[in-house]
Amino acid sequence: MARPTYPSDQVDKTMVRFPEGMMDRLRTAASRKHRSMNAEIISRLEDSFTYPEEIAELTAEMKTQAAIFHGITDHLMDTILELSGNRSEAALHLADSIKKLWDSPEFQERVAKHKER
Repeated sequence: MARPTYPSDQVDKTMVRFPEGMMDRLRTAASRKHRSMNAEIISRLEDSFTYPEEIAELTAEMKTQAAIFHGITDHLMDTILELSGNRSEAALHLADSIKKLWDSPEFQERVAKHKER
């Protein structure tokens, strides 16, 4: 009598050699997420294809935000210089304004949300 076929018989299989200790790390990670080692390995491989695209998108967004930030600080510096006529005083005033912005609860909340991504 022929052996029954299973869905796993229809998928590609390969043998992988892991560096010492990696199997234990994978086993631990899989256990924490309540999934098989195979599912953990597949998930990590899938992530490796997805993350570069997300990183590229985030990098582009960060460059855009940096350009906006530089534009704002340049405008602030020009405005302060116009008002004060003193470059040293303007730089100190700008630094103080940026520190106040950084220390504000609203800005810190935005920083925290960004770090969670």
